[in-house]
Amino acid sequence: MRPYAAIVMWSCRSLALSTAAIVVGCAVQTMSPPEHNYALARHGSYVVATRGVGGHRADTLINGVADAARWADGEGWEAPFVRQGSFELRSPGMDQRRMSSGYAQVEIRLTEPRRVNRVVVHALDSDEYPFKGIESGELLVRSPRDSTDVWRTVATIEKGKVMIRRQLSGAVEARTVIRFETEDINGVRLHVYETGEAARLPSGGSVRRAIADTVRLLEIEISGPEALDLVDTAATSPSDQPPAPPRATVGLPAPPFELPDARAGHAVALSDHRGRVVLLYLFTPFADTSTMIDLSELRAAFESPDLVVLGLSHESTDGRQTRHMIERYHVNFPVLLADEATVTRYEGLGSAYLVGRDGVLLDRFAVTRARDMRPLLEAVIAGGDASDTVRRDH
Repeated sequence: MRPYAAIVMWSCRSLALSTAAIVVGCAVQTMSPPEHNYALARHGSYVVATRGVGGHRADTLINGVADAARWADGEGWEAPFVRQGSFELRSPGMDQRRMSSGYAQVEIRLTEPRRVNRVVVHALDSDEYPFKGIESGELLVRSPRDSTDVWRTVATIEKGKVMIRRQLSGAVEARTVIRFETEDINGVRLHVYETGEAARLPSGGSVRRAIADTVRLLEIEISGPEALDLVDTAATSPSDQPPAPPRATVGLPAPPFELPDARAGHAVALSDHRGRVVLLYLFTPFADTSTMIDLSELRAAFESPDLVVLGLSHESTDGRQTRHMIERYHVNFPVLLADEATVTRYEGLGSAYLVGRDGVLLDRFAVTRARDMRPLLEAVIAGGDASDTVRRDH
């Protein structure tokens, strides 16, 4: 049986845990604390995957170690595969069809359903094996309500970019964070169809293309907003107010944050705007430029100082992409650089929240066209709810 075709299951066992920061090649890969990572074997999870070679087995993907220096000791998973494609079917009255087969797969099963919205893939990046990217792939999940053997795609990798609901989420890197809408799941699958190491093989007959490829990964993390239940938020909450919840919940205090302004560099806290209504929008630079334009138009339409629009941008280039986007599209409201903890508390990118004067979350909604928020804001202005509403200056 060929290595790339075999599927094996590794049993759970006691495995060593890594530190929070791991040096990989010239970069540092950070990892969640063990209690935040549901994929770990210590929690009873197990892995099923394309068979590894060279002593690099799939069970090392859930042991909490993402140290490239330990690759020579057998750490990490190495799986060669051959992708065959472009089987062309031509006949009168039939459209041309193209089919393909062959890929690397890793599946992590959890012992019980967990609320998940984040998967982190740590790829090998070393002097011997520099990371050359993943060009094509797919992330799938399975929930208890799904039928047997039903897996749903939550993200795709296309030309080295992560796509969520057909929107650009970011580039694939040695450490790639994939965020999606929070749901209860009991399994995650990663399909790798092509990496930057792909090489074409000689072929003939009906097979137009065959690609020899190898995927090398160090670790896969699975986590969600409930993993932050251990975070003590009392220190950042007023003494006369109940502590903010670890995740954003309508009707409860908004999770606090203090983040750097992408342009000015100084720290901005949500509490700085207490007494005003705040519209929060979480996004990835250039993923939805029309929304940024609409939000700028919306902010210009509401001149009242009692309304604050804040963008929370999540990226991996120290704010360069965010600043470029701000300048290119003339964004007229503050944009903060959000860390992973903040994005997780607010349960993903592409969502907007309305925070009342008292710091309580009034509403959460997915953004399709930001200008569609105007009726909502006008309703808040006219409604006189617990937020004391926003005045519209004419």
